[in-house]
Amino acid sequence: MSGLTCQPHGTARKKNASPRNGRVCAWGQGATVFPLLEFLRMNRITTIAICALAWLGSAVAARAEWQDDFSLLLQTYVKADGVDYRAWSANRTDLRRLAEVTSAISMEAPSGTRNQRLAWYLNAYNALALRKVLDAPPGGAESEAWQHSLFAARDLVVAGERVSLDQLEHGIIGPTFKDPRVHFALHRASVSSGPLLNRAFVAASLNADLLAQTRSFLSRHPNGVRVSADGKNAEVSVLFSWFRDEFDRGDLRAYINRYRTEPLALDANITFLTYDWHRNQSRAALADK
Repeated sequence: MSGLTCQPHGTARKKNASPRNGRVCAWGQGATVFPLLEFLRMNRITTIAICALAWLGSAVAARAEWQDDFSLLLQTYVKADGVDYRAWSANRTDLRRLAEVTSAISMEAPSGTRNQRLAWYLNAYNALALRKVLDAPPGGAESEAWQHSLFAARDLVVAGERVSLDQLEHGIIGPTFKDPRVHFALHRASVSSGPLLNRAFVAASLNADLLAQTRSFLSRHPNGVRVSADGKNAEVSVLFSWFRDEFDRGDLRAYINRYRTEPLALDANITFLTYDWHRNQSRAALADK
């Protein structure tokens, strides 16, 4: 084993030798290592490891914190038939909490497993979309110009980068994760959008949640699939037109039938529904007030 060997002062110095307290020390075979140096070296490694673990722990905690806060907000305002925007916009405390969520999104980069990163992006997209709707002036969220800015305007910051909702969906989420079910989980704040989950997505249940969202949209949502009484014609969400290449390379019937409780006829004529951009305000919530 290689280590430090020490010889009395005056002995012929070997290559790389150095004087230390009247003795000459050199690296050689069968030598011993100074206990203090070894102690300091090991403690430095331990300190670095502790700091790294602490940083990772704080990063995970921060990610969990904003997503947990977002989940609580969703549980409060997302109803079976839409979002109670009116109640949310009247609650300054919860508006501030959503602003804190989007602030955390602006500074934090997604990390972890594939499902952790995908859940992060889905929650980020939905939180940012909700924030834009709730920040819109009264009546502004229904205008055509505002609808365009909702998705196209690069006025959002995600992980330190300025982006739009379109860029998040088309430039990051779609091509990175290659799972077309995400289009039924991303909240477009409109009647024709897939139903918003009433809690934040988490990695552990992500696949089950995406499966449930897709089945619900294609089997029960009025703007998902509409089939004629004779089964010969089917009107389907225009999402299938917008993202056609992602759905079984254009074989829409096969994709839809994978999730529908009542499959479409293989020769059913397919047409696309007109997208309804009106806000998906919960009518039931309004009726309760």
